[in-house]
Amino acid sequence: MRYVCGIILSLLLFSAPGKANSPIAVKAVVIEDVLADYKNFLNGRNPLSIKDFSGPYSRRDVIELILFQQALTEGGLHTPVILIPMPTYQRAIAELEKGYADATANPVWETDLPEASTWKSISTVDPGQFVAGLYGKPKKNC
Repeated sequence: MRYVCGIILSLLLFSAPGKANSPIAVKAVVIEDVLADYKNFLNGRNPLSIKDFSGPYSRRDVIELILFQQALTEGGLHTPVILIPMPTYQRAIAELEKGYADATANPVWETDLPEASTWKSISTVDPGQFVAGLYGKPKKNC
């Protein structure tokens, strides 16, 4: 939920009174393999209508991409989102920093974006809220 709120708050970047100042489209960078799975997951469906995120090609990155688009629309931005494929995470950040894209379609680590070059939404994950680990079966028969 905080991820969605953060994206909605980021709409301040794009919102301005009157249609004349509205962007024609939002250009968002997305890693190529995420984009491929996203297209396979959608299978022709409109990302704005997705409510059930289960099924083939469903993964965190794909779901975040769909939620990104839904949050922009819920926040009142009704312009197209142009997804720009990038070969790597680092390249996506570089393109954002250069101003070739308006946003990243997936979250990035705050420390990967220099303060002076990009605008950041509020943090969507509180310190200590995120846990990463390695998971497997306690006993594996070989």
